[in-house]
Amino acid sequence: MRDKLFTAVIFILELCGVGYLIIPFLPIWVRVTTFLGLHLFAALLTMTWSYYMLPHSTRVRERRAFMTFSSCNFIIPFAGPIQFIIWTLYILSQPLMSKLQFINEIDNPVFSAETPFVPPQYGEGGAVSQLSAPTLAIKKRIDALMAIDSSQVHGSNKALREVLSDSTDEIRLLAFGILDAKEKNITDKIHDLEDKLKLPHSAHHKAILEKEIAEFFWELVYQDLIIDDLQNYILVRALEHAERAAKVLKTDAGMWVLLSRIYIRLNKLDKGEQALKKADECGAPASKVWPYIAELLYGKRQWAELKRILFRNKGLRDIPHIGPVIDFWCK
Repeated sequence: MRDKLFTAVIFILELCGVGYLIIPFLPIWVRVTTFLGLHLFAALLTMTWSYYMLPHSTRVRERRAFMTFSSCNFIIPFAGPIQFIIWTLYILSQPLMSKLQFINEIDNPVFSAETPFVPPQYGEGGAVSQLSAPTLAIKKRIDALMAIDSSQVHGSNKALREVLSDSTDEIRLLAFGILDAKEKNITDKIHDLEDKLKLPHSAHHKAILEKEIAEFFWELVYQDLIIDDLQNYILVRALEHAERAAKVLKTDAGMWVLLSRIYIRLNKLDKGEQALKKADECGAPASKVWPYIAELLYGKRQWAELKRILFRNKGLRDIPHIGPVIDFWCK
C-alpha cells in the first residue's frame, strides 16, 4: 500500500509540474520555477522511496549517497532529451549509406564442401555383430568396421583389436592400419612433449608439460591402443609424470582426476580414493568424482557409506547410467 501511495504522489507531482510548464498565461519564470520545484520534490521522494526499498544491510546513511541519488533522479528527465537531440543531430550530419541491397539467396562459399546428412547404417551392437560374422560378405564387414571406427565411443578400438586375428586379410589389415594410425598420432605427441620437457622451463610450465604427457599415456590405455602386456608399463610411465605434475599443480582438479584414474587402473585403490577426494576439494565436477568413490566403496562392501554418498549426490540422477543406481540405493 505504501509503495502505491509513493508512486501516486510522485506521478501527481510530475504531472502538475508539466502542467504548470505548459500554461500559456503565466510568466515563463513562474512556470519554470514551479516545474523545477515540483520536480525536485518528486526526486527527493523517489530517493526516499528507493532508500527504504533497499535491504537493511545495504543502506548507507550518508549525505553524499542521498545527494547522489537525488541528483540523478533530478537530472535524468533533462539529460535524456538533450542526449537524444545530440545523437539525432550527429546521425543527420553523417553521409547517407549506399542503397540497401535485399538478398534473396546466399550461395555457399567457394571452398566449402556440402556434405548432406547420412544416417548411420548400424548401431554399435549391430556393427560389432556384423564385423564378427565370418560368413558375411567382405564389403558389409568392411562397412561395419568403418562404422565402428567412426562411432568414436569408448570400446570401439577394443572391437577393432579383436579382429586383428581375423582370417580375412582385408579385415585384419584395415583394422591394424586404423589402430596403428591412432597409436602413432598419440605417441608422436608424447615425443614432441618429451622434447619440450628437456628445454629449460619454469616449474609451473614443466608441470603442465608433465600433465599433458601423462594424459596422452593414459589415452593409449583408455582407448585400448596398447596390448594388455604393455598396459601396465604405460600406466607406470603415466603415473611417474602425473605424480611429478601433481606436486606443483596442487589445486588442479583435472590433475587429481587423472591421477585417480591411473591409481585405480593400477589397483592402488586407497590412493585412487584419496586422489578423488582431493579432486573434489579442488572443484572437480561431482560426476567425475563421486560415482567412482561409490564404486570403490562397493568393492569394499561399505554399504552404509555408499548409500550416504549416493543420497548426498542425488543430482547425479540425471546421468543415464548412474540414475538407476542412485534410485536403487536411495529408496
